[in-house]
Amino acid sequence: MITREELIKELRNSEVTVNFTKKDGTERSMLCTLLFEKVPTEKLPKGEYTTHDNGDTIRVYDLEKEDWRSFNYSTVTNVKVA
Repeated sequence: MITREELIKELRNSEVTVNFTKKDGTERSMLCTLLFEKVPTEKLPKGEYTTHDNGDTIRVYDLEKEDWRSFNYSTVTNVKVA
């Protein structure tokens, strides 16, 4: 399994499909990135940006929903780099 740091590095460099378990127990697949050139200008973070709220949460830009989302690294079941 990819480490949290490796996942963040991949997200900063490309589009990544992350499969994880949501808080309600359902499975979710999300095409996401931290590559700001893929984020519309009006959706770019204002001010300082951080990829996490705590040690487990990762904030990413969901390319399909076209908005910012987060997931817990500990619930990731699969990662596929595009």
